Amino acid sequence: MYERILLVFQESKNRAQMMNNLGDAGMHMYESSGLIQDLSQSICAYADAVRDNSINPDHSMSGSFLANLGLALLKRVEQLGEARRHFQSNSHINKPAQLNNLGMAFGERFQQQGDFADINSSVACHQAAVNLTHGDMDPSRRLTSLGAALSNRFEQRGDLADINHSITYHRTAVDLTPDGHKDKQGQLSNLGNALARRFSQLGDLADINHSITHHYAAVDLTPDGHPDKPGRLGNLAIALCNRFGQLGDLGDLNQAITHYHAVLDLTPDGHMNHPARLSHLDFADLNNSIMYYGHPDKPVWLGHLWSGFGLRYLRLNTPEDLQKLLHYTTLSACSPSGPASIRFNAAIIWAMLAHKHDPESVLNAYATAISLLPELAWLALSISDRHHRLLHAGLLVRDAAAAAIAACDPQKAVEWLEQGRSIIWGQFLGLRTPVDNLKQRHPKLAEQFISVSKHWKRDFHEIALQRNNILNQIRQQPGFEQFLFPKSLSYLSHAAQSGPVVILNISMFRCDGLIFLPDLEAVIHAELFTSSHAEDWSERLAIALGATGRAERSQTPTQSFVYILSELWTKIIQPILNAIAINSPEHHPDASAFLPIHAAGLYDFVISSYTPSLSALLEGHRMRSVPQTELQLLAVSQSSSNGQTYIPGTRKEAEYIQQEAHGKLHVLHIDELNATPDNVQEGMKVSSWAHFACHGVQHPTPTESALLLAGSSRLTLFDIIKLELPNADLAFLSACETATGSSELQDEAVHLTAGMLSAGYRSGIGTMWTIQDDDAPQVARDV
Repeated sequence: MYERILLVFQESKNRAQMMNNLGDAGMHMYESSGLIQDLSQSICAYADAVRDNSINPDHSMSGSFLANLGLALLKRVEQLGEARRHFQSNSHINKPAQLNNLGMAFGERFQQQGDFADINSSVACHQAAVNLTHGDMDPSRRLTSLGAALSNRFEQRGDLADINHSITYHRTAVDLTPDGHKDKQGQLSNLGNALARRFSQLGDLADINHSITHHYAAVDLTPDGHPDKPGRLGNLAIALCNRFGQLGDLGDLNQAITHYHAVLDLTPDGHMNHPARLSHLDFADLNNSIMYYGHPDKPVWLGHLWSGFGLRYLRLNTPEDLQKLLHYTTLSACSPSGPASIRFNAAIIWAMLAHKHDPESVLNAYATAISLLPELAWLALSISDRHHRLLHAGLLVRDAAAAAIAACDPQKAVEWLEQGRSIIWGQFLGLRTPVDNLKQRHPKLAEQFISVSKHWKRDFHEIALQRNNILNQIRQQPGFEQFLFPKSLSYLSHAAQSGPVVILNISMFRCDGLIFLPDLEAVIHAELFTSSHAEDWSERLAIALGATGRAERSQTPTQSFVYILSELWTKIIQPILNAIAINSPEHHPDASAFLPIHAAGLYDFVISSYTPSLSALLEGHRMRSVPQTELQLLAVSQSSSNGQTYIPGTRKEAEYIQQEAHGKLHVLHIDELNATPDNVQEGMKVSSWAHFACHGVQHPTPTESALLLAGSSRLTLFDIIKLELPNADLAFLSACETATGSSELQDEAVHLTAGMLSAGYRSGIGTMWTIQDDDAPQVARDV
């Protein structure tokens, strides 16, 4: 069959591509059959593709053809057992070079096909090559290759560890390469690019300054006529533009323009990189700037276009620049591939502009941005990196909901708020979503999904990729098309089964209450205060509360605090109660907010509680799949953590709990030196209720916020959310600021009480500010 196909394709101008496709088909047959002859035919076809392409070269496909051939040969090496001699033996002299070449092949194929598994394999091969480079071997080139692979992976997924390691490897390569060596200018350019990429994520001015210094050095060392000269000039121009955006120095912008012109002068019209280089400077013709729709670099090129127009519009305020800015941000945001952070930033700019200049597109802009949030906070990133990437997401989601309400679509506002708030919390919850129906109808898929989801704590890229692949398979099954997709309003409305639910949305454009009632899918809308009111209340509250940490009583509530509660009653609670006509004490609305709404006004009508999201509330209503064990309460008391104020009230608090529980339920009391994180977590696993009487602290990295236990030990938010407690029911955190969360991530509910819900507790009680040591025992006794 293979020989017949060769004869048919013998005279074709596209023979190389056809041979490559034939190789793909042979590889698929081999993966299904495991027969070595299928693999051999695949290798023959790939080899023909490489040979034919060398005769009639298509440079855009050369790397892909070579990568496919290399990977097929590697499979045959493994199949025939030669891997033990050539690859599994660390002593083989050629192994580092082979691994480096294989890593480059994976990287090249990623650039051509966009399969993220290839970039992970590229990083792994380059890392192994570096690890095996020793003795008289020069490691600088392999360090450069590893740094480039890590930088490419960072560009796609935004993991800060990748770009930090990339900079380290590039800097080491520069240091190891003597002046005058032909590789020096390329290594300086690579280091400059990596520093510029980190600057785009963190905004550290030192990074962009060092980047520009290294780019200037690379350009100076590159002789005129060298094929890499235009690219290095372009990198320098991009870095100067980035610094202009930070400092506003027109000298940087003028130098960037000069270098961009030089790049174009040095790049022939037919050159394969001409479109990307043209995109930096000439904004006239998009078709000349973008090679084809769907290219993974398209959002990057478009980003240069819209950022250039944006800078010029801010300076000159011309209508033409505004229209082009809108046009290119829309195209960048809607690109089907490329870095999520670039597309998300484009969607934010698009939405901001659309409010004033293109109202008809504003909902599309917000829908595009919200659809990118799961990719922006991709599961393969560390939790801290996901939080960093979501710093601006909460504001965008609130503005999106406000736009939907203004368009008379409160239902869409609810769906967007649920989709865009508490994203990371929702990822934890989604990983524990019951798959009982899936188990019954597709047990093998359910087993695979459960197995891979259990490894989410490792944050490995491969684990996230495997999970996505399994999810795609699940969603192809009849009846599971929406498995783990964002919830519809008809589903979310069930959150009100125990009473009205209120969602508060505070946006710069408007502030509203969205209300669910039992047995009613429609959303009731109540227009409320202005955002300036909320800012004023927050500032007054911070001043009124003052001290942090569980402490002794020092003063009575200030007049400012009384004013805040009065304002909350008249401007939030009362309008909402009027909207739903509550005049009975039997209803229990929930409000997702960080202001003390529960303490405002005359509560003869309702009892207020909070929930991170509607999904969290629905999870609390769900029936347990694990039978309830005998009721037990865990009581943890810690009065003297190292470096903290002594709080004797914790012991009294534990005594009250034991007195109230006597004869009703068993109490497991862990106190003082016994209250280590390990002992406490074991106690949580065997207890339905948990009560903590101790110090609590907020941390700049939200997942490091913690309950302070024996000595200097801590039970962090990250420790808590890793737990799986199927019998957990109630967590009482009698420690300070356990429900305060991060001021920068207000919509993420990254606090200890929400962590308890994530671990499996149906309900949690926490503190939104400092609790007095005299008050805590009495509150615990009353509860």
